[in-house]
Amino acid sequence: MKNKRFLNTLGLCFMSQVFTNAEIIGKLEISPTADLVFSVSTFKGAHYANIRKFQHTERYNGPTKSGLALRLHLLEWLISELSSIQNEVPKFQETEIARTSKRQDTDMIIQMVPPRDPEGLVQLDIREYVKSERYSGPTKKGIRFGIDTLPQVLGFLKAQADKIRELNRSQRSLFKRDQEHNERVKIDQNNRVNIDQVVSQILPDGPEQFPDYFLSDKKGPFDIIHVPPEPIRLGQLSGRKQQVVSEMGFLYEAKNLVEGKYIVYAHMAGNRPVKIPEKPFEVFRTVKQYEIYVRGIQKSLIDSYYKRTGHIPTAEHLARSAFKKLGLPWLST
Repeated sequence: MKNKRFLNTLGLCFMSQVFTNAEIIGKLEISPTADLVFSVSTFKGAHYANIRKFQHTERYNGPTKSGLALRLHLLEWLISELSSIQNEVPKFQETEIARTSKRQDTDMIIQMVPPRDPEGLVQLDIREYVKSERYSGPTKKGIRFGIDTLPQVLGFLKAQADKIRELNRSQRSLFKRDQEHNERVKIDQNNRVNIDQVVSQILPDGPEQFPDYFLSDKKGPFDIIHVPPEPIRLGQLSGRKQQVVSEMGFLYEAKNLVEGKYIVYAHMAGNRPVKIPEKPFEVFRTVKQYEIYVRGIQKSLIDSYYKRTGHIPTAEHLARSAFKKLGLPWLST
């Protein structure tokens, strides 16, 4: 028991140090003795939006285990889903709003939960759920706040996203200067042969085709979407609707972000037209399985290129170039 108490204290001290080094975006009071603190920090070159519950009592004053650390793609998903329910009438029973995959064994779920006090307000709970042989269910990695504070929470989340985008732009600028001026990082003609060999070693038969390989129900039924030959991309996200656009004027309003991704991924794989399953869950499952597969290739390529160059930015640059040749989408990790 003493060892466990010591480890818990050590973990809280570590979190306190992280927040000391982080840039605080804002603070929201969720009870007379607790706040949610929103900040942005950097770990191993990656930028994170941190949301952590801080407790203020006579016995303890500082961060708790309750909280989330989100990369930009998950932060944008969270902003989109919370924005879509701003004007909805809250339900006074436990209701799942949305979920997404954070890792292969972990989902992030947004729920409405009834108040503990019968006269209180509905709460929003955002939490990581794990799926394993030993345990499947909710974890302490999560936050909860009253639905009346949703506009404030969204304001802090959007400020975090803006800050991370700013840091990413600065990082890309530094990377370009590093490429131009760092003479220690050079790739000669012999090394270029090795670079091509890396792709052949990791994908000897090329990448699996999207969506056919990842569909669990290949018979359909399907909706047919006619897409142009020019490159397309995700456009504006409005509520739950996701635009898919091209520079030549093509515009398609997808039902949601996942369907938008499905269309873009299928287009990159050479599908004209695009067949979309009519069942929403099949679209969701197919996209998530594909993204897990693609992220695995990304990691393998970066690791392999790093072994040959000894330079992480160069390894990522080479992996991105390989993805462009392969027609694969580069995903946030």
